[in-house]
Amino acid sequence: MTPPAELVLRLPGDGQPQVLYDEEARDVKDWQVRSFPNLFPAFRPTHVPSDQTDSGLFAYGYHMILVDSPSHGGDLDSFTDIELRAYLTGLRLIKDFHESDERIKCTSIFKNHGREAGASIPHPHTQIISSEFIPQSIRREFDLDEEIRRDEGRQAISKLLEEAEEAERVVFQNKHFTAFTPFAPISPYEFWIAPTEQDIDWKDEDMEFGKVLRMMIHSMKKLLGQAPYNFYLHLPPKDSLGFRWHLECVPRVNTFAGYELGFETYIITQFPEESAKSYKEQIPRF
Repeated sequence: MTPPAELVLRLPGDGQPQVLYDEEARDVKDWQVRSFPNLFPAFRPTHVPSDQTDSGLFAYGYHMILVDSPSHGGDLDSFTDIELRAYLTGLRLIKDFHESDERIKCTSIFKNHGREAGASIPHPHTQIISSEFIPQSIRREFDLDEEIRRDEGRQAISKLLEEAEEAERVVFQNKHFTAFTPFAPISPYEFWIAPTEQDIDWKDEDMEFGKVLRMMIHSMKKLLGQAPYNFYLHLPPKDSLGFRWHLECVPRVNTFAGYELGFETYIITQFPEESAKSYKEQIPRF
């Protein structure tokens, strides 16, 4: 019921996922991760024909689906280490392939988990959109980062991490990654994961990043049950330097109504410091 797979990762048992492309990937049954073009894409490369409409009516780019797992009820918090590796490797390979297209300027990776979070299909999956424009939120962050580096000699994320530590909003930290609750969340229990140091890439440190993400999603479910959520990786535009990536995760435990949607101002019912304290009470169990 899906388009043919263009990328498949299998688990051969030696610790490293086996990667298959195109014709080799199409009919593989024992896959761990499977990727194909979105059946209803928001973006498409102009060389992809459409029997329904002129492809020129679509914004140029790529819109891919990565099926996270063959388990219909699975989610990242239940993944083994090797399953995490396959998942993150699949995302990295898709991003790198799309950004080999000289027209692509930015890649957006995001996950909608649960119908209330926008997931029309319940099977666990992640979406990757690569486009020739930079989304406004990334552009704002990029401009703000340049301003803070110019005025204060440090990155914006470094400033956020320092403020989070001072306000006791840091949930977990090691030399590579920091998980914290942001000062101005759009939902209770929203958390971010960012590299603790500047030069750590989510692709290079994929296993440790995956473990922190798995731990935080598990803790979120301990607190909220099977709450729907969205997460999205804010990655730097292609070929940009200095902008530090991060992940934002928003559990959908409140409703965005006219005030939130109309004015981009969000009413929440819990201080982020309280959310951080609740998260930290879960962390020692790991």
